[in-house]
Amino acid sequence: MDRINLFFSDEYEPWFNLAVEDWIFTEMDPSVPTLFLWRNRDTVVIGRYQNPWTECRIGEMERDNVYLARRQTGGGAVYHDLNNTNFTFLAGLDVYDPQVGFGMISRALEKFGIESKVSGRNDMIIERGEEVRKFSGSAFRKLNDRAFHHGTLLINSDLTRLNNYLTPHPGKLEAKGVKSVRSRVVNLAELNSAVNHDVLCDGISREFEKTFGCTADRTVISRDFMEKQPGFMPLYDKLRSPEWLYGKTPPFTHRLEGRLDMGQMEILLDVKQGIIQSGIIYSDSLHSDLVGELQGLFTDLPYGRDSIRTAIEGLFPGFPDKKGLLQNLSEFIIGEIE
Repeated sequence: MDRINLFFSDEYEPWFNLAVEDWIFTEMDPSVPTLFLWRNRDTVVIGRYQNPWTECRIGEMERDNVYLARRQTGGGAVYHDLNNTNFTFLAGLDVYDPQVGFGMISRALEKFGIESKVSGRNDMIIERGEEVRKFSGSAFRKLNDRAFHHGTLLINSDLTRLNNYLTPHPGKLEAKGVKSVRSRVVNLAELNSAVNHDVLCDGISREFEKTFGCTADRTVISRDFMEKQPGFMPLYDKLRSPEWLYGKTPPFTHRLEGRLDMGQMEILLDVKQGIIQSGIIYSDSLHSDLVGELQGLFTDLPYGRDSIRTAIEGLFPGFPDKKGLLQNLSEFIIGEIE
């Protein structure tokens, strides 16, 4: 191989890094194997075909300033922080092989005395007797004459936060999307405290160069650099847009049931591409006029706390004597939306 490229990102925003990955993939010379290494601040990244409301706790993420990102590839939801390293191996189809990427990482970890394997789900795992623990998940993409393999490497991530954001309350949503397979995970620093982002990136970079037998052209990716690249900003704007983050969500039905101030309520919200298509309400409430008004309130409404709160508050002028009932309903629905 005459030439290979190695890119490092000095930015931690997930939408930026995913846009950089997509830009490299689109603009690259497929004859030049490329490795991209990057990190994100606290983020939940969902697969292209997943439902964010069934995969993660949206409300807690908003409270804690945790990003939500949707990648171009399939697979399950993952948590990123600065103690998680992300890799992307990109190449033309005549060279591309996921085992190349797995091999580079495995050999880099061997330098730290860590023996790893690849599972049937394309996860990288550690086996200790009968115990199997995952430290890396992968996803893949092909386009015409090129493909890439990207994944996560848990180094010393906050696993408590990981479990908090990736464990939704059960039984709330009936979804047609792909639910993540929950796996027992391990931080690489638990296996060898010398492992950190810098030394691991250095080890993988060296294995990348050894694999292809040449020294890589190295580039540090900055925001200033990328904003000058043709075609980048549209990618970036797309990946951080509500239409991409929520509009790609598979259809689902959210069933809410509880005893409210106005009576027993059962609410069925049918949601498609992040928009409530219809809201059906069953109730024993004596306030039939109010329930009747609510029946059509949720149609063509974005599925989210702010939009639902605003819609219900819009009924206040017409029902001034029932403002308390409406506030109680608003608090109930908003509390049920993660």
